[in-house]
Parts: sequence; C-alpha cells; structure tokens
Amino acid sequence: MTSIHFAADEYAFYALGNLDPGEGDELSEHLRDGCEVCVSEAREARDVWFVIATLTDLVAGFRAPALTLREKIIGIGR
Repeated sequence: MTSIHFAADEYAFYALGNLDPGEGDELSEHLRDGCEVCVSEAREARDVWFVIATLTDLVAGFRAPALTLREKIIGIGR
C-alpha cells in the first residue's frame, strides 16, 4: 500500500489525541486501511510519548501525572 506520508508532528499529535477532527479522522481511516509505513510511524509516536510520560513520572517522583501534564506535553510539541 502506498503511504500518504503524513508529517511527523501529525503522528505525534495523533498519539496524544490532539489532531483536529478532520485530520484525526483522515489518519485514523488511513491506519485502518493498513498502511505499514503509517502504522509504524503512529506506533513509534505512541511509544515516544509513553516513554516521556514514564520518565516524567519517575523523575518527578509522583504516582499519578499532574492534571496539566497533557497540556504541558502538547505545548512542547507546538
């Protein structure tokens, strides 16, 4: 399958659930179609954010992420 080649930041925002509805729907549909390149990129973006969240938890020493953590991470990506 040929990839549409979404931008790297689109995968990152998709992993965070922060794409505009139209863009998010388009990428979701494309991933459901099974594009190996995009599925791999989306998984990698998800894994990166998982590591960031895990390291933040370990370094900060708190058990549950602060309510503002998502907003802070999204702000870094902008």
